[in-house]
Amino acid sequence: MKIRFQPVVPEDEDFAHDLTKSNMKDLVDKHYGGWNSEIFRGGFGSIQDFVVYSDDEKVGFVSYTVKENSLDLGNIQILPRRQSQGIGSETMRALESRAASIGCRSITLGVFPDSPAIRFYKRLGFADNGRYKMFILMKKQLAEPGTSGNVG
Repeated sequence: MKIRFQPVVPEDEDFAHDLTKSNMKDLVDKHYGGWNSEIFRGGFGSIQDFVVYSDDEKVGFVSYTVKENSLDLGNIQILPRRQSQGIGSETMRALESRAASIGCRSITLGVFPDSPAIRFYKRLGFADNGRYKMFILMKKQLAEPGTSGNVG
């Protein structure tokens, strides 16, 4: 399976919005009191947002920022019908490679404490890195240049 990232264009906004809402609405409703499309749409395209393709099929959406020496994952969404097929894991490996290529030493993210994604991140080597408001913060150290594998 080949994963590639394509920078978003305005035509991708509905895909990214609908996918994120489909995957996250229940958690957002629970923790924020309701889904707000204007908040999502207001931030769309303002950070590094990408559509994820597996071969030539549009299968997901990813957004991140780079802060100091870390890639901060803001959002990763995979189409429900394409989940549990290795696409999420392959997407995360591609993000790790991208992060390392631009000099990042870690990947960080925040996740709702009752999100099933926690198991996914732990399986990929992310560790609990504290709390912020309602989120569990997670971090994965990347291998230092010139070494192999991941550390910590």
